[in-house]
Amino acid sequence: MSTVYSRRHLRWVRDGAARAVRHGGTELVRAVPDGKHAGMWRVRSLDGRLSDMANITWAKDAAATIALAVLNRLGDARTDAGDGTRKEDRKAAVLIPETVQ
Repeated sequence: MSTVYSRRHLRWVRDGAARAVRHGGTELVRAVPDGKHAGMWRVRSLDGRLSDMANITWAKDAAATIALAVLNRLGDARTDAGDGTRKEDRKAAVLIPETVQ
């Protein structure tokens, strides 16, 4: 069984104006201030994508949620197709009879 990560496993670090979410020294995602609208923030993932604008509270919540999704997905490599069922727990929807020889 893999580890299930929670918010207590995350650490917030200020990096200039941005707030980075880290786990074990690895940055997972960050909340950055919007360049155009004062008081508004966006979440920047490591691949460079930006979220919609939000206030700091909602941006930090979204950043933590994304970070936990990344951590828990990496720790659960046996989960299949994102449906939450494990490969060994899946049951076939249709029973296929064995061929008679």
